[in-house]
Amino acid sequence: MKNFGFEKAPGVVELNEFECCALREGFAKNPRTISQLMDFIDNKKLKLYADELVGSKGLGLRPDDNTKTAYSQIAKAELKRLEDESIEFKCIYGHSLEEHKRALQSVVSAFSKPVN
Repeated sequence: MKNFGFEKAPGVVELNEFECCALREGFAKNPRTISQLMDFIDNKKLKLYADELVGSKGLGLRPDDNTKTAYSQIAKAELKRLEDESIEFKCIYGHSLEEHKRALQSVVSAFSKPVN
C-alpha cells in the first residue's frame, strides 16, 4: 500500500494486496467461523469487514477489538483449511498457496498483538 510519503498514524494496521486477498478468501471459505463470530460480533459489522476487502490492493485501518478478533480468527481458520492437502487451491489473482499462507500468518501476527 502506498503511503505517499506520509507517516503511518499510530494504531493503523496496513494490509497489503496478498493479505486482503487471503482474508477475502477466508471470509468466503469459512462459514463455520463466520457463524461462530456472529455470536458476539454484529452480522452487519462482519459483512463490512468482508466487503472492505473486495477488490482491495491494500487497506489501512485502525482496528477495534471486534476487527482484530474477526480478522485473526478468519486468518487462523483459513490457514487451517489451506493445510488440508485435499483442497484444490486456486486464487483468481494468480497468487500461490504459499503467498496466501504467508499473508495469513502476517495477519494473525498483526492482529494478535496489541495495536498502539
